[in-house]
Amino acid sequence: MFENKRFTLPLISLVTVLSIGSSKEAFGLERGDNNAQVRNVQSCLQKLGYFSGPVNGNFGSMTEAAVKKFQQASGISAIGKVGPQTQTALQRRCGGSRNDRVSNPNPNNCQNGLRNGCSGAAVSKLQQDLKTLGFYNGPITGRFLQITTDAVIRFQREKGINPIGVVGPQTSEAIRLALNNSRQTPPTSGRFCDYNREIITIGCRSDWVRQLQQTLKDLNYFTGNPTGYFGETTRDAVIRFQQDNRLQVTGSVDSTTWGAISRASRPNLPPSIMGLGSRGSQVTTLQQNLKQLNYFYGNPTGFFDNSTQDAVIRFQQDYRLPVTGTVDQSTSQAISTVLKSRGGGSDFEPIYPGDNNQRVTQLQERLLELGLLRVNPTGYFGTQTREGLLAFQRYQGLSETGFVDEQTWERLGFKNNNEKRYVVVIPLRNPDIYNQVLQYIPSAQIGKSRLGDFVNAGEYEQRMEAQRQSDLLRVRGFDARVEYF
Repeated sequence: MFENKRFTLPLISLVTVLSIGSSKEAFGLERGDNNAQVRNVQSCLQKLGYFSGPVNGNFGSMTEAAVKKFQQASGISAIGKVGPQTQTALQRRCGGSRNDRVSNPNPNNCQNGLRNGCSGAAVSKLQQDLKTLGFYNGPITGRFLQITTDAVIRFQREKGINPIGVVGPQTSEAIRLALNNSRQTPPTSGRFCDYNREIITIGCRSDWVRQLQQTLKDLNYFTGNPTGYFGETTRDAVIRFQQDNRLQVTGSVDSTTWGAISRASRPNLPPSIMGLGSRGSQVTTLQQNLKQLNYFYGNPTGFFDNSTQDAVIRFQQDYRLPVTGTVDQSTSQAISTVLKSRGGGSDFEPIYPGDNNQRVTQLQERLLELGLLRVNPTGYFGTQTREGLLAFQRYQGLSETGFVDEQTWERLGFKNNNEKRYVVVIPLRNPDIYNQVLQYIPSAQIGKSRLGDFVNAGEYEQRMEAQRQSDLLRVRGFDARVEYF
């Protein structure tokens, strides 16, 4: 919604972000900060299309989520904190040197490299080329806006080019070579697909499809060159694999089919060991645990990639385990022991796609109440349940994992006890109220009662504590009150 806004953020606004005391040299800004520097960051992220909340200087959960999205798009470790590298990237995008400014670049700047703000036939050709290669999924407009920048960054990251979103000579040459090397010319209508959110089928286009094609080629099912486009050749290869492995023959790739392909591509790795190429709920849990221990910096995906291997190696080195980069029983046990010693252990058992039990029914009933599920509860965690859950996690600002961890379970309103509490309640008269409350109470949740939806701004054993919280929120203009549930 911010793409069509051209802007110039004064350089001094972003430079002030760097003027932070020595106590925060490692991470300039982080969750809980409240100052003018945060306001500048919010303004920049909002104009880049990453932040949709109020620009109020309060570094809350929405700001943290926006910072992570910007970091992911910029090739920076997505930790949600604004350190020197992120500050530099923000300066470059919103208020850096004149050559890097986003707003109204002069013709000389565009001749030196297409970038955000450029327009014309050269941009149209760039968009068409990136679309052919499977990196751009928008309309051919001839205007270099944020969606084009994101596509350029995705291409640069795959090709090992500095992902700054500017098309210089190196990026232009890489695009030319990629087009020449692509022997399959798929239709330009292919849509960008995310394996972590949907089943991959004919018409999809993504880096993950290219990985799928290469794996099937290694297994002698795919005969073409990997292009990243899921066409008829890829579908036929998937069908042959499904037939040979007695899977449901659909021609599309869900978690079951990919799991079988992944196992077939690494036959020498015992099932009890996780390593490069492993995929599934166990990998997701591993990534979550390593993230909690500050070894893994991305969002859990369920796919054991190079970043997961690096995290495992660092953990093994620190705890004097055999440095293998794989997770066997000894490494897994060590991770569990360290978590418990740090107070990070939990008895909560996550709920994963494929589960079939009463807790899945509870999940589906809640998603149905929230309007995020359109089928009746069955107790089976399938694709539609996962899509509804992802939408809930996205709305709540949680990591979009597609499975239910303890934090998601609590945000859904479920608990492990039935004790009543004094609850600070704010009637949810419009959706903006919830986003506003989150700036002050990051743990706030949406609740339901017979009187309607409300924001749960905190639960307390003592009424006095709840009333104090309610009074603070009323001072800020919220219609807060205390109820006993």
